[in-house]
Amino acid sequence: MATLKFKSGRGGWRKGGGRPKGSTISPHLKRVNLTAFRLPQWIVDWLKSQKGSGGRIIEEALVKQYKLRQPAIKPKRKL
Repeated sequence: MATLKFKSGRGGWRKGGGRPKGSTISPHLKRVNLTAFRLPQWIVDWLKSQKGSGGRIIEEALVKQYKLRQPAIKPKRKL
């Protein structure tokens, strides 16, 4: 009897799945926590019509309106 590892038609144990070797994730994406917020549909429509990322547009508006400062990114300690 074949094990699940070699049985055809089963999920998992795929060759070549995931990110290619040697590729890296951009440091900006590593530091961003994704959070879901509910926005009125008219704001979503407006954000989609703008150039650039909706998240960046919102971030820039909050920084401008409330004079927020981005915290300094601390380098990770090497073990």
